[in-house]
Amino acid sequence: MASYPLNVLKVNEKQAPLTAVEHDDNWGLVEDAVNDLDSRIAGIHVDEIDNFINKGTVSSGTVTFDYSEGRGQAVTIAGSVSFDFTGFVAGKAQGIVIRVENGGSSVITFPLVHWRKSDGTSTTNFSEAGVILQSVGTNFLIVWSDDGGATLHGSIL
Repeated sequence: MASYPLNVLKVNEKQAPLTAVEHDDNWGLVEDAVNDLDSRIAGIHVDEIDNFINKGTVSSGTVTFDYSEGRGQAVTIAGSVSFDFTGFVAGKAQGIVIRVENGGSSVITFPLVHWRKSDGTSTTNFSEAGVILQSVGTNFLIVWSDDGGATLHGSIL
């Protein structure tokens, strides 16, 4: 689906603000727009990530996820590691989708990230976010910032 501002949808092959009647007549378009917005977090179009930058298998130290290296990055965990996030530009909402293999097999230490919980609140304690990373398998995380990385937000998919 094409991207439009939040208050504009594609109506009769042109962009125009929706009237109440158009809204009712075109509910399918509204649902598509909502689904499109739901698939984005901080400007990330998950379907635009053609491949993930692979950080390899890491068993110790710090894994740095730099936004400038790509919006999709991957790591396989083989020991206790720390994650760090850099490269976010101030004034832009930017995020990184991280594919974590075997993340539950060891301890991962995160910087201060405000993790979204299923009830809509957030916590800075990853273990309180309500998701356990798989010891053998794949999890996806999204970490984003809209202030150059001063404040990090995260979601576990």
